[in-house]
Amino acid sequence: EGTDRICSSPHLRAVETVRPLSESIGVPIEVCEDLRERKLSEGPISDFIEVIERSWRDFELALPGCESARRAQARAVAVIEAIAKQSGARIVVSSHGQLISLFLRTIDPAFGFEQWRAMSNPQVFRLRIGDGTFVWT
Repeated sequence: EGTDRICSSPHLRAVETVRPLSESIGVPIEVCEDLRERKLSEGPISDFIEVIERSWRDFELALPGCESARRAQARAVAVIEAIAKQSGARIVVSSHGQLISLFLRTIDPAFGFEQWRAMSNPQVFRLRIGDGTFVWT
């Protein structure tokens, strides 16, 4: 596809997802701290899916010391827009389901908990910028 840049969350699983692409096309991976996964809890929680579902209904919900969906969404939008503005090139972004889902919701308000839950791992979305806004397929 003529990829010019590869940007990844600092988490090893995100970097490892794009490492084969990076090595095969000779484009280095740029680690972007703000592509990190949303901090949902301080440690393991037994009702993980329930907390995520509640956070889709209440974008302000955040467990102590953690990040609300609204805050994570704002971070995702800011970093992805900044990456896109830095070049008109084709860019691969490797991040995490929660963060990508929250970003996609800004493009399509119907994207919610059920769509997040239906995502595969890994999941690939193609975005393009048209008339200054993102469009995805």
